[in-house]
Amino acid sequence: RNGGDYRNLETAPDPAGAPCKAACDAENKCRACTYVRPGYIGPSARCYLKDKLKPPRANPCCISGVVR
Repeated sequence: RNGGDYRNLETAPDPAGAPCKAACDAENKCRACTYVRPGYIGPSARCYLKDKLKPPRANPCCISGVVR
């Protein structure tokens, strides 16, 4: 899901992106999130928290999900 980001953070690597979903669950403002696997943007995994819902796009770099 491109766009709609209000914050991003480095997160622990996880095949399912669970730390990213947990970060989104912890914030009322967060409606969706995108976990970017290590090596695509930098050496670490990143999590993008979103307050706007954008359409999903297939890409092997990322796992996205709607939380609210």
